[in-house]
Amino acid sequence: MKKLFLTLPGLLAVMGSCVSHAAELTLKFEDIRSSKGRLLVAVYDSQTAFETQSDNQAIASFNLPATAGMQGVTLHDLPEGRYAVSLHHDENDNGEFDLNGRNFPLEGFAFSNNVGADKEVTEFSEAAFDVGEGSTRQNMTLVYIK
Repeated sequence: MKKLFLTLPGLLAVMGSCVSHAAELTLKFEDIRSSKGRLLVAVYDSQTAFETQSDNQAIASFNLPATAGMQGVTLHDLPEGRYAVSLHHDENDNGEFDLNGRNFPLEGFAFSNNVGADKEVTEFSEAAFDVGEGSTRQNMTLVYIK
C-alpha cells in the first residue's frame, strides 16, 4: 500500500464540501498491538478500486497516530453508498505494507466486516457494507501474522 495522503482534518473538510446526503461512518479499530507508527486507512467504493489497494483509487484515505488497544474515528457527511475499508498498521512508519520473503505481512492489517485474515485475497463483495442516511458503524480487528 502506498503512503496515504490526507490527514483526518483534510479528509473531513473535503468530504463535507461535496456531499448532498449526509451519512456518518464510525470506524472502530481493535487489538492494535502498539503505539508505534501510524494507522493507514483507505475507503473504497468499488471492486476495481478495492483490488488496487491504492490511495489514488480510494474515495477517502487518511492516517492516524497509532494508539495501542482500541482506537476510533468518525467520518461525517459521507455520500450514501456501498464501501469497503482497508486498514494497515504501519508500525515502522515507512509508508509501506511490509512483507517478509514469503509475502506474509510483517505489520497488522484489517478489512471491514473483519474478512480476509484467513485468505490470500479479500474480495470487495466480502468486505463491502452499505452506508445509508444516518449512522453506520464498522468494528475492525487488526491481525498480526508475526
